[in-house]
This record gives sequence, structure tokens and C-alpha cells, in this order.
Amino acid sequence: MIARDEARTVGLGAWIGTVLVGAFFAGAFVASEDEAPRIGRVRLEALAMEHIETAVREDDPSAESTAERTRAWAVRLESALQRVAEERGVVLLPAQAVAAGAPDYTGEVRRRLHETAPGDGP
Repeated sequence: MIARDEARTVGLGAWIGTVLVGAFFAGAFVASEDEAPRIGRVRLEALAMEHIETAVREDDPSAESTAERTRAWAVRLESALQRVAEERGVVLLPAQAVAAGAPDYTGEVRRRLHETAPGDGP
């Protein structure tokens, strides 16, 4: 039982990692041609771990159900990143890619995710 849960978590983590890379590259680059873009950071690994922890506690542990929920979460994540980037006029980068000085937008992205999540609370 534990091996199955661990395998499911590892598989889900790998899938989420792939999604996060796609979401990062699909992120908004909002800046005029005359000025450098403002940079913001997002702790994507924290958001992914929160999703994994929620997915593991779900009532329906089937791989198909987990994959479906994860795909829906990834779409919501991409949308949340896009909206925050556009509204704040920033380029959002993973926190690990920013050495220092950039504001953290993780909380705002998290709120956007919860706004669109079916049945999720903050």
C-alpha cells in the first residue's frame, strides 16, 4: 500500500514538474520595448507540494482521477500566473532563479488558484 502511494506521489511529482516548466515558459513577459521588465518571483515548488498533499488525501485515489485533477490544477496554475503577471506588470520567475530583491507573488498566485478551484478553500 505504501509503495503504491509513494509511486503515485513520485509520478504525480514528475508530472507536476513537467507542468511547472511549461507554465514557466508560458508565463507572461509584460514590458514595453523601451524599458526592462520588472521581475517577480513565485515559489512554484511550494504550490506544487500543496497540490500533491491535497491530491494524496483525495477520496478517489485512482491514477486516472489524480491525473485529471492535476491537469485541471496545471491549467489553473498557468492562468493564475498569467493573470498576476499581467495585472502587476511583471515577469514571474521561479524563486530559485532569483538571487535577491524581487517581490514574492506566491501568495497572490495561490489566491488566484483557490478562486478558480472547484470545491477548494484557501
